[in-house]
Amino acid sequence: MLADSSPSMRHDSPTNAAQGWADLDRRELIYVCVVFGFVPALLIAMLAATALFGDVPSWFGWAGGAGGMAVFFGASAYLQGFRCPRCGERFFAPSRNTSKACAHCNLRRGTASPSS
Repeated sequence: MLADSSPSMRHDSPTNAAQGWADLDRRELIYVCVVFGFVPALLIAMLAATALFGDVPSWFGWAGGAGGMAVFFGASAYLQGFRCPRCGERFFAPSRNTSKACAHCNLRRGTASPSS
């Protein structure tokens, strides 16, 4: 388990808050890459399957769809697991992957000093 996902891990100084926001940016980048990279990755996998097997196997759609959904839900859960630098609670409200402020303490996103 990552140290940042611990509820007791708080970023009380501006430097640590900046690390927290950088962590959120990284999590969002992973999420966006998964969302927008699924179709190109599936097309590349189809080309590779065609090169290896001469045609796309009949099970390929099920495997690609199930694998894509698993990766999407994993990336979504990783993004949802981000904890607020001030209060240590989950930053996002349940079922929302976008927010400009903490769902619990209303800390605005990107705030340099979480204690202010």
